[in-house]
Amino acid sequence: MKNVVLLVALVTMAFGSLVGCRSNTFDYPDRQADGRMMEESRAFLLYGLIDSNDGPLIAHQLCNGPVKSVETVHTIGNMCVSCITLNIYTPNTVRVECASGVGHQFYLDENDVAVGHEEIDLETGEVLQSNFQADFI
Repeated sequence: MKNVVLLVALVTMAFGSLVGCRSNTFDYPDRQADGRMMEESRAFLLYGLIDSNDGPLIAHQLCNGPVKSVETVHTIGNMCVSCITLNIYTPNTVRVECASGVGHQFYLDENDVAVGHEEIDLETGEVLQSNFQADFI
């Protein structure tokens, strides 16, 4: 009887892991996609409660410029790995869709307050617009 209860509990956890698809998306609707899609796997522990990554994912560094959307998904492969490890190791996948357009350069003072901002054309590197609150440059 004890083995049957344990088996039912394991099957329930496995089934819950497989049908528990989840996805979070953040989108900039005013930006145009340029066709590039970056994907990175992230590692978490205990149902995703503990972050075991070195640091946060910085989307604009993956694209080397502006970002159209960021989507965090729990793929079929991620769900299978989670099921095998009984949700001790729960990876997920982050998809970053890159945008075309301008880049931004911010200038900070010693207190990390933005004192300047420039918009830069990513194709030519030309400064399109500058806005500074102080004359430090």
